Amino acid sequence: MKFSHSLSFFLLCTLILSCSKSEESILSNNDLVGTWKLIDFRCDDGKTVTNFLGQTITSTYTSTGKDYAAESTFTENPNTYHSKGSYTSVVTTTTIGTSQTSEVSTGLFDWTGTWKKEGNILTTTLKDQPTEKAEIITLNATTFEYKVSINKVENNGISESTITATYFFKLIKK
Repeated sequence: MKFSHSLSFFLLCTLILSCSKSEESILSNNDLVGTWKLIDFRCDDGKTVTNFLGQTITSTYTSTGKDYAAESTFTENPNTYHSKGSYTSVVTTTTIGTSQTSEVSTGLFDWTGTWKKEGNILTTTLKDQPTEKAEIITLNATTFEYKVSINKVENNGISESTITATYFFKLIKK
């Protein structure tokens, strides 16, 4: 797995809030404002389909987090966020019936960007990066849960890979 802006966004989202659709009507941007600590990360449905020299190889993967030391702070007027920290992702990949598990550190990250919340969608932007969207699942005074769905194609000139996954993040207010 490559660490791209999407992974950066996942980490950023580690710093982002969530709300359920039933809570949407009573939530304001103020509900997101504050500092949030990442306490859980997972992906249960990762899939990569790679075409290489006329062959198609499909891999599936799951991922869970550990060693959380990441947080995000959201401010309003202007709507900015600052995410910093790190965590470890335990990734199990299965290709052609063989599974392999590895631990991947996110390394230290330190990002500042802008955010916009419309209903249960949180949109974030980092300078010189594509805009990313997360669906807020839960957002209340103490808990923020959200998910990020990925569906992208990467081409390195030799092979082309289609990557799909849904990443879930859970944060608590500090």
